[in-house]
Amino acid sequence: MPTIVRNQHTVPRFYLNKFANTQKQIGVVKLPGLIRMTRSTKSTTVARDFYNVEQDTQPVDFFEREFGRIEDATAKIFQKIEVDRTWPLNHEDRYFLATFIALQNLRGPSQRNHLGQLSTAMNRLDIAAAGRDNLAESARTRGIDDLTENEADTLWRLATQPGVAPTDATALAHMQQLTELLPATIKYFRGRPWSLIRFETKTLLTCDTPVSLIPHPRADPNIGVGLKNAWGITFPLTRHIGLLMGNPQPIIEAEVAVEHVWAGTLDTILSPSTKWARLFNDTTISNARHHVLHHPDDAHVVPDDLPQPNEVEVDTSGVEELIATVQAMHHSRRTRTPASTRDSGDDRQPAS
Repeated sequence: MPTIVRNQHTVPRFYLNKFANTQKQIGVVKLPGLIRMTRSTKSTTVARDFYNVEQDTQPVDFFEREFGRIEDATAKIFQKIEVDRTWPLNHEDRYFLATFIALQNLRGPSQRNHLGQLSTAMNRLDIAAAGRDNLAESARTRGIDDLTENEADTLWRLATQPGVAPTDATALAHMQQLTELLPATIKYFRGRPWSLIRFETKTLLTCDTPVSLIPHPRADPNIGVGLKNAWGITFPLTRHIGLLMGNPQPIIEAEVAVEHVWAGTLDTILSPSTKWARLFNDTTISNARHHVLHHPDDAHVVPDDLPQPNEVEVDTSGVEELIATVQAMHHSRRTRTPASTRDSGDDRQPAS
């Protein structure tokens, strides 16, 4: 029986090596920047059993091994771009690279945190909507038949008080979501015009979440940015090569056949500049969750002033407001005096 892979990269090692020195060492800056070190790419962005799932029909480390096969094929495409200077890519390679980037967008801890935070918020809202008096019945619909009153009280307090820590999503839930979302997610990368920038004097950073979304400059700041409405998507391929997946709106308005976009006929090479390098690096830093990563010789590229670590993937402020409103409604119903018990004495009008 093959040995189970336990230590698993959430950012592929072959990719990290594109930002490492010849000793396969990479600079690691822990947000907000007070801790800076050099580590082996073998131990960077590694989590134990992160993708391992107990299954009846597949090995425990099935997903880790499948990701490895995709990474091996993608490494050859990186080789074509970096060494052979191939651009644009042929149809097959372009699709495979889009698949790899979409997979990277879905496979990391940030996506698992998103799943856990969203699930927790929705569960809290369901419990609040059911009300304390109906909590036991609501629990039975979820397969919990023996909820005691003390447990119900505790669950109600946890669900309705603000600032509740989210429940971590399981590897199983994460992999199920990834499997479901990946085919549809690929199109948001594949359907954009791609621009390659080869930097000669400037260098690029990467991070623990290297797929970064750029909001439209005229977008409403109150509306979040996602794969569909992002003006652009940056992905630093190597220390010296950046991939910009551009705005699809002009293509849509011009009614360009999607097959032309998929084939790479609109893909270009942009001239390197300080402006482009700054866009990539600023976007990478803003998108990092815990770590900014860089070639050991590029420590000077990482600013002193860095953001705090970010684990908030879902804005639950609206959920908190809904829960407070629903809670107030339940309280009002419980304290309201029923009409049948109100005083109906001498001030009542006589019947005509």
